[in-house]
Amino acid sequence: ALALETMEERIRKDLEDDRKDAECELSRYENARLMHEAAERTMHIVRFWENTFPLLFRVAMDVLPAQA
Repeated sequence: ALALETMEERIRKDLEDDRKDAECELSRYENARLMHEAAERTMHIVRFWENTFPLLFRVAMDVLPAQA
C-alpha cells in the first residue's frame, strides 16, 4: 500500500509540474510582444515555434492536422 501511495504522489507531483510548465509557457507566449517580428526574421518558422514554445508547438501539431 505504501508503494501505491508513493506512486500516486509521484504522479500527482508530475502532473502539477506539467501544469506549471504549460502555464509558464502560455504566459510567456501571451506576454511576447515582439514575437511576430521575431518569427518573421526566421527562415524556418516551424523550427522557431518548436524551439521557442515547445509545448504549444506539440499541441498545435496534435490539433492542427485534424483540421485537414
